[in-house]
Amino acid sequence: MRNQWNFSEVNMQISVRTTVLSEMGEVAAQNGKALPPLTDDNIALAHTGLDSLCLAVLVARLEDRLGVDPFGSAEGGDFPVTLADFVRLYEKAFSESEATRVSIRNADPAPTRQSR
Repeated sequence: MRNQWNFSEVNMQISVRTTVLSEMGEVAAQNGKALPPLTDDNIALAHTGLDSLCLAVLVARLEDRLGVDPFGSAEGGDFPVTLADFVRLYEKAFSESEATRVSIRNADPAPTRQSR
């Protein structure tokens, strides 16, 4: 039996992860913070060197770049603890956002009223 990969999902995850890590680096540099190597997904966000203000800036920048704010949902929830948690949160929000956009694009247009 062959493995079936969903390449668009894999590409989306790579893209979101790359964007998150890139923005983390930018925010750190702009705030004079030194990031540790972000190769270990299990690194705690508290150990990245980014303080709460930097994380707030990061979230705002990611909303601009990715078009999603996973913290703005009505569900609420716990703040991610590790880098992996943080990336997964954005991957999930981005994936759900893309699915919504596709379903809206594919939906039948609303019936139009005929003018008299």
